Amino acid sequence: MAAVPPSVESTVEATVEPRVEATADATVEPRVEPRVEPTLEPTAEPAALLQDDDWREWMCAQAVARFATLNRHGAPHLVPVVFVLHDAALWLPVDGKPKRTANLARLDNLRRDRRCALLFDVYSADWQALRWLRLDGAGEVVALTDTLAATLTAAFGRKYPQYGVIAPLTAPPTAIRFTWRSASRWRAGVA
Repeated sequence: MAAVPPSVESTVEATVEPRVEATADATVEPRVEPRVEPTLEPTAEPAALLQDDDWREWMCAQAVARFATLNRHGAPHLVPVVFVLHDAALWLPVDGKPKRTANLARLDNLRRDRRCALLFDVYSADWQALRWLRLDGAGEVVALTDTLAATLTAAFGRKYPQYGVIAPLTAPPTAIRFTWRSASRWRAGVA
């Protein structure tokens, strides 16, 4: 069994669904694999997790992230999202961009299970420029007050000029507040 890196916030338990493998003499032996169960216990104060170097600044400069929630079957549901940082939380708009449906799966998923993650990454043909940051935490669908809606609308407008044409928040104003509990990060050339 591979060791779980100490930077990963998780606990390891045996799974109840054994994996079955055939041996050379065609007998079948069940093999129990470790199961990683997430925890929402913070490793440090959420605001302090990204203050030790330029990661926080780099994260805020990214235009898009990948947002993962858990669907009703426990499978990951990933979508690209835009975001702003405000009061030690990342805010993801429920905006006026064209969508297939007004009933967004990510909102239903969060109402059922607040565990989620955001992944920020940079890919380049120059592999020395590769970098990623994953934040694990909790998301909450928030009906915004008029004051908070105005603050976030201004913040989204500063970061994304497209919101000069499309409203950054739908009516009634709603957004996802994402609070991170742990961070995993990597960049090329850094041990």
